[in-house]
Amino acid sequence: MTTTLTVEQIHQTADAIAAKGERPTLARVRSALGRGSFTTIGEAMQSWREQQAQQAQQEVAKVEMPGDVRERLESAGASLWAAATAEADRRLAAEREVLAEARKQAADEIAESKEVLNILESEAAGMEDQIATLRESLTAAEQGRGEAINRATKAEQDVQHQRAAIERLEGEQKELRDRITDETERRVRAEQTTEGLRSDLARMQAQAEQAKQEEADLREQLVAANERAVRAEQRADSLSAQIEQMQAATDRAEQQHRAAMDRLEGDRASLRERLDTVNDRAARAEQQVADLTAELTRERERLDALLQGQGKPQAGRGPGSKKDA
Repeated sequence: MTTTLTVEQIHQTADAIAAKGERPTLARVRSALGRGSFTTIGEAMQSWREQQAQQAQQEVAKVEMPGDVRERLESAGASLWAAATAEADRRLAAEREVLAEARKQAADEIAESKEVLNILESEAAGMEDQIATLRESLTAAEQGRGEAINRATKAEQDVQHQRAAIERLEGEQKELRDRITDETERRVRAEQTTEGLRSDLARMQAQAEQAKQEEADLREQLVAANERAVRAEQRADSLSAQIEQMQAATDRAEQQHRAAMDRLEGDRASLRERLDTVNDRAARAEQQVADLTAELTRERERLDALLQGQGKPQAGRGPGSKKDA
């Protein structure tokens, strides 16, 4: 019995593919697993990518301000500005790399979605071809069944005609026997019957023998017709069984086609939702970059103001003060 795929199995397979230096697409994960629907694998891969993104963000967030920057902030010298600017630029570059990676991941997921759609559409086309072939076979079988029924009907009609002919011959034979009986009685009553009556009797006997032979021939024809009718009925039963089997195969193929189309629609909806999620993440990342840029601008303005304030002379410390005199 086939067991249901778990999210852990799909994550482990994706990790193994990524460890080889390859991108774990839905098609590659499904090929490595050897089974599973794209809907189930796609949902698990979505959570796997979110985990990968969280890990990447955590690694970026772990970056701390170097000690020399803190020392320069405390001394508020000109080197503080250069160190802070370099750190801000580095953080901005890191965020831009995250954004670029998010955009690349979105493009990869779009390409992966197209690949999955192509696979599903190819499978659906193959099933439609199978259904068309089964329908053609069913049509041919139904035609063969109709021809067999027609042959059986004709054979039955032939049997009925032959039976009618036998009944007619039996009537003629009875009539001939009656006539022979009459002639025999006449011969007994009158031994002085003419030679012509004997000739008539001999002729009637010959006719009786001929009638018997015709009866035997017709009986043989009736037996042969009955055998042909039996074979025709057996052929019709066999064709009926084949038609029922083909109809069942057609029904199964149509059910599989409907199930495949339902899975295709589900996978398409899931892929659309994932695409919307990726676009939202890209938009949030761009907003974060914009916020960081604004923050960097404010920080530069504050440092400019701080440096300008340090360059002005302090009150009461000029050359004309009384204390110096």
